[in-house]
Amino acid sequence: MRIKVSQRLGITGFLVIVTLLAVAGSSVLTNNDGGYNAGLYAPVGNNAQPDGVIRLGSTAKCDSLDPARSFDPWCGVIFRTYTRNLMAFAGSAGNEGLQVEPDLAAQAPTVSEDGMVWSVTLRDDVRWDDGTSVTVRDVRQSIERLFASALGSPVPASVLCYLSPCSTGLPDYQGPFKQKNGHLKSITTFGKHKIVFHLTRPNAEFDRILAMPQFGIIQRAREIELRKKNLAYSTAPASSGPFLIARGKGDEVARFTRNLQWDQATDHIRRPIASGMRWTLFQSDARLDRALVNGEIDLRLDGGLGAVYRTQALTDSDLKRHVDVAPVNSTNYLALVPGIQPLENIACRQAIAYALDKADLQRVRGGQTVSDVATSLVPIGVAGADRNYNPFPSGVQSTGNVELAKTKLSECGYPDGFEIAMAYVNLGVGKATYSSVQQSLSRVGIIVDPLPFDDFTTYFAKGVGSPESVRSNKIGMMLGSWGPDSYTASSFWSPLVDGRGIKSFANQNYPELNDESINALLDELATTVDWVGQVNLSSKLQQIVMGQCVYIPYATDQITLYRSSHLAHAYVQYALDGQYDLVNLGISATD
Repeated sequence: MRIKVSQRLGITGFLVIVTLLAVAGSSVLTNNDGGYNAGLYAPVGNNAQPDGVIRLGSTAKCDSLDPARSFDPWCGVIFRTYTRNLMAFAGSAGNEGLQVEPDLAAQAPTVSEDGMVWSVTLRDDVRWDDGTSVTVRDVRQSIERLFASALGSPVPASVLCYLSPCSTGLPDYQGPFKQKNGHLKSITTFGKHKIVFHLTRPNAEFDRILAMPQFGIIQRAREIELRKKNLAYSTAPASSGPFLIARGKGDEVARFTRNLQWDQATDHIRRPIASGMRWTLFQSDARLDRALVNGEIDLRLDGGLGAVYRTQALTDSDLKRHVDVAPVNSTNYLALVPGIQPLENIACRQAIAYALDKADLQRVRGGQTVSDVATSLVPIGVAGADRNYNPFPSGVQSTGNVELAKTKLSECGYPDGFEIAMAYVNLGVGKATYSSVQQSLSRVGIIVDPLPFDDFTTYFAKGVGSPESVRSNKIGMMLGSWGPDSYTASSFWSPLVDGRGIKSFANQNYPELNDESINALLDELATTVDWVGQVNLSSKLQQIVMGQCVYIPYATDQITLYRSSHLAHAYVQYALDGQYDLVNLGISATD
């Protein structure tokens, strides 16, 4: 049988609401000519010129140009320009962009009745930029390398354990880089173009995992060549997509040129218009946004406008018609570790939840234009989302319930408070978020000691992502943010709460939950396709997990995107961190 991805009622309803809001707030209601929020549901901009060069800007580089190694969600639209997946999110705006379609696969996978055997036939007409064919050897290498600890991929164990036994909670398979490890036994290949995945447990939506950016297919021969020179694949990634990417010098991060081996007839996801792109690094949000609004660049890559220009763009009618306010499908939370004293007592954890000033955390993130106070973990657009669910009310104004927090401290034996260490990244709003938490908890006597990290990769991989590091540094609290990689409830919950997937490196289950009832619900959720069933299971998980008070949600975000008047065919791709779908953009000939 073939499993087709259907439009889920909840996601569709969410995007209908977004569309209605866009219509209500826009004075130009066409799919092509723009207006406020027009890019959320339709492409904006016509008359693209075939020789246009798109000028890109950012304040940061991707943490890696190897898709398998990247923790940065916004880089997904960049990988899409030169890397193809077996299955990929559609090149469409609105709810259609949440669907997955065959990419390197010739057609949708054939799936066994029990959802455990997925057979994929590759297209036989796709070539790498050196003219060689993309084969199942490339696919096998791309997936097996995700298991190598030396690669440091952020793909959670809950996903990898679909393809490897996990006798200790981590995959038994250790990757292809050591000869003794051999190949994944769960993958069999037939000839050059057929590959079969034998899952360790059923997953009715494995095709959405195959569409994750980290599952982008790399060229095996290129990686072998680079490894012989002790170079990482990210230094010279091969291209199976419409663009080649080459590293730049100085402030130029990279330059994109057309891949002459790419053929539009082989690719129904990407419809590139531009002949190339140039990516420049800016030293501050203000400089970058000024260049964007003034027409010196065409697109900002690393998220939305900064505070100064965001306010200007939302209040100036001439600028606002170029704005799309896109929801970020993730939840920001404060994670608590029960294994660190005195947080083994749930009343001590509850005291933190009640004392937290979420209104101030909203202010730190940029205020109401970019952030909403969150009281529940599941983000909008995912089964089980319920904005009214609020097991730990923090007052009418969301500034915290100080009296109830003090009561909980007395219950846990620390009426005067206690001392606890909190980890955060000393970039962006990281330090200000720490300061906000510190100030709000000090009202009840809780002293929060800072433990800053210099970069996100170290923080998530070797810092809070290492249970050993958490214990040795006595980290009781850490900041996190999480959204589903594949827009399913299963991909949202599993990394956060599956006790069988706790890793020694890049672990995402920070509280180290390992609850049999939670694991059983996760297994059931992974085999449930219908929306109502997913809502029920996800809601049960939310009640159990939040009842343990180990994740305290405090904000959900939205980003304010600005599409230059130079751009053609600009639309928001929800499944790729709410960014404009870079590969399908063009430059207008009639600006």
